[in-house]
Amino acid sequence: MFGNVLKPEAGGLRVKWDSNVDDFQLLETITEDISICRTVTPSAAMGIIAPRDFVDVVLIKSYEDGSIASNATNVEHQSCTPQRHFVRGFNHPCGCFCVPVPG
Repeated sequence: MFGNVLKPEAGGLRVKWDSNVDDFQLLETITEDISICRTVTPSAAMGIIAPRDFVDVVLIKSYEDGSIASNATNVEHQSCTPQRHFVRGFNHPCGCFCVPVPG
């Protein structure tokens, strides 16, 4: 269930549910579970904070009980150099773990 919401894919659900994401691009698929993505966030605080873009390597791991782990960290990628109008953001290693709850 969570897989479709968290899975990093072009045209996926991330842009629909996350108001902090303006655009999401899949740059490279390394394996079924590992990909490199670019995420674009909007400006904030009435334009005081510029739009940002982030390039991350992302691991999405599904488990037999329906749990899903999503982990990511910053990476440089040859196909996505810094672009005009965006501040290149840097994500430290991060992640979340989603567990299905009965009912």
